[in-house]
Amino acid sequence: MTVFSYAFRVDASTEIGHGHLMRCLTIADMLSKKSLNSCFVSRELSESLHSKVTSMGHELFILPTPINESFDWEKDSALTKEIVDSLNIKWLIVDHYSIDYLWEQKLKSKNKKLMVIDDLANRAHDCDVLLDQNLGR
Repeated sequence: MTVFSYAFRVDASTEIGHGHLMRCLTIADMLSKKSLNSCFVSRELSESLHSKVTSMGHELFILPTPINESFDWEKDSALTKEIVDSLNIKWLIVDHYSIDYLWEQKLKSKNKKLMVIDDLANRAHDCDVLLDQNLGR
């Protein structure tokens, strides 16, 4: 079994766009150049996006919740926690507009760090690192 240092929680679809996934793939690619393995946790992806993630050498864990179903943070946090706890990761990186401090509190632990990428700055977070690439905030 592959040991993963980083797990990314991100979704992508034609409705919500692909930017979050592409941003996370860029970070994961940089990490892999430093011999740090990453995996992705997502709701269902299109065949082309699924292939993009796996062709770049990353394992993909698909949550059983359909992408077109409304986001249930409690269900999503429980399903994500089950996956990331089994992987013994060091960092969980979240890039998702529907995730806030309530979800994050369920995933925080003493054994892993939590990083959130948020360029909206319109909700509270409970994380170790918050990345907002917008200047001036």
